[in-house]
Amino acid sequence: MPSSTNSNRLSEQKSPYLLQHADNPVNWQPWDDRAWEKARSEDKPVFLSIGYSTCHWCHVMARESFTSEEIAGILNEHFVAIKVDREERPVIDKIYMEACQAMTGQGGWPLSIFLTPEQKPFYAGTYFPPESRGGLPGFKQLLLQIKDLWQEKREEINTSADEITGKIKELTRERISPGQEGKKIFEEKREEVVNMLAENLRKKFDYQAGGFGSAPKFPQTDHLNFLLAGAGYQDDETAREMVRTTMDRMLAGGIYDQVAGGFFRYATDKNWEIPHFEKMLYDNALLIETLTGLYLLSGAEKYVGIIDEIFEFLQREMKLAEGGYASALDAESSGTEGGFYLWTDEEIAEALQKKNRKQENIKAIKKYLNITESGNFQGKNHPRLSEEFAARDEKIKSLLADLREYRDREKEAPGRDYKILTAWNSLLAGALARAAALTGREKYRKEAGEIIDFIRGKLYEDDRLFVRQARGERAFQGNLDDYAFFLKAVLDYYRLTGKGEYLKLALELARTLEEDFSSETGSLHYQSRQGEKLLYNPTPGSSSSLPAGNAVAAEAYQRLALLTGNPDWHRRYREITGSFSSSLSRMPEAYSGLVRLLLLEEHRSLIEVFLPEPGRESEIRSSLIPLLTEEEELLIVTEENAADYQELLSRDLHEGESCNEFSARICKFDRCIREFSSLEELENELRNREQFND
Repeated sequence: MPSSTNSNRLSEQKSPYLLQHADNPVNWQPWDDRAWEKARSEDKPVFLSIGYSTCHWCHVMARESFTSEEIAGILNEHFVAIKVDREERPVIDKIYMEACQAMTGQGGWPLSIFLTPEQKPFYAGTYFPPESRGGLPGFKQLLLQIKDLWQEKREEINTSADEITGKIKELTRERISPGQEGKKIFEEKREEVVNMLAENLRKKFDYQAGGFGSAPKFPQTDHLNFLLAGAGYQDDETAREMVRTTMDRMLAGGIYDQVAGGFFRYATDKNWEIPHFEKMLYDNALLIETLTGLYLLSGAEKYVGIIDEIFEFLQREMKLAEGGYASALDAESSGTEGGFYLWTDEEIAEALQKKNRKQENIKAIKKYLNITESGNFQGKNHPRLSEEFAARDEKIKSLLADLREYRDREKEAPGRDYKILTAWNSLLAGALARAAALTGREKYRKEAGEIIDFIRGKLYEDDRLFVRQARGERAFQGNLDDYAFFLKAVLDYYRLTGKGEYLKLALELARTLEEDFSSETGSLHYQSRQGEKLLYNPTPGSSSSLPAGNAVAAEAYQRLALLTGNPDWHRRYREITGSFSSSLSRMPEAYSGLVRLLLLEEHRSLIEVFLPEPGRESEIRSSLIPLLTEEEELLIVTEENAADYQELLSRDLHEGESCNEFSARICKFDRCIREFSSLEELENELRNREQFND
């Protein structure tokens, strides 16, 4: 029997974040029809609290306010309290974070927002202390004030909620350009927008410490990937140096876990020294891909060494027995932020003495990791390098392994959010496929395939994706990020392996995106047409901590246009990108993922190979893939697979000729520009050129 809405219902949930609140005295409800019916029937305002399981300030507000019997009494009597895990219900988070930013000029988590029973916001904020302090209103005081306003000034609240809702919808419409206006981004403004973004990033760049702006500092991989494209195709030495400086400073700093590998979410200072200590799957996936791009551009093996460290960290600490990867590791352990990652001078010595290390080794690692008696964070040390980032030698690796072993044994590990998110696992699969293509590492190829097949087997049914799996239960209809990120991963894996089943899967995913997410403006909605009715359906194009789903889908459409020869995919890429034309022109740095596509469009190519003899496809793919830029696709056709491919493609593979001798050609979206009659000729061309131009 379902539990009463007059009690805390979160024990029925699978989300670790919701379960963290299942024992609160607050009568929390999950976001569902029962909760909203309760608000309507009891004529109460809704207090909506959105967060995630590894969020430090979410924990703080929970300890201070949601365990308070007094505050719980006010919430239970006068409000309907709804708790949402932003990672499994991202569309709800997007809608109300937009509202919070429109109302207050800022956002963050926990997101605390008050709604009418019609889901319209009328008051918003983030963290509130239980009693007023530091310029913030106390949560108890705020609840009592809103209770009084609801009872005494309901009409004013409803009017305000209507106005706020209208403003949010208008802001969303303003970001979208009409069809004809959108064409200008390709016909008139492409170079202007690309150059404007490059200039804006140069102005915001920290030439000493790397990154953009001041504290807090995030990696901002969309910016870095745009700069990598500029460095590669425009020979922009400044862009190249900006990426290298940023990555080297991060890898020498505390935002990177020097002992065990993996990036933390962001740095609290401008020099990347002290992080916010949560580790997110998506950050590490995105940074693997950026490191791969930097390795392609620089040839520096030290970046491959870091990819190896991140991969080993993910395998060791975030891969789950059921398959797939957990979403995050908590910032807290033993009730202290960063406690697991902090060291005293004595702990370093003890850890190495237990491994019978010599005193000179102990001194060397203390110097290497900047370990002092006074420390650099709350009287302890958070390790960061004392020198420029460089490849680690074997002695240092061995000492770090000893420290990791001690840490894992002696310190309380941070909590792990065991949700397997389709979108974030897809980012990792795509990044590993890209890394495998460039480095030739079989372990990356194997893991990328296993993640993709896990998603296909557990989170995909009847051409539809689910958002997550948690403790064996899959739930929630897939959103734009799920489809776009998985589509990208599948295309990356197809590029690596050449297995036609993955090209077929990619086309299935793309068609579902078109059927379920396309909007009248040309862009893609965030929520499927089959989704529940919400305040509105966002069409996100701007970059955040995650790439914009519209940008990722648009790039996948570029790639499908090349691979299949179907001009509709190229048209749809341009419609999506063009729909954000006015926003790209006004504030390109908010849309760096889409602007990067404008830069890359003319450089995308397809290498199409026809093989007369069977059995050599894998060998030839392995020899060609490392010679390609990341914007080049590879299609290898044999007599054996030609018929299967022909069903998927929109052009004649053989152009009337039989595939009885080797041939290859390089094609753009609408034409082929070069032909080759031998593998050696093609390989020599790929080795000896910088890029393909007409």
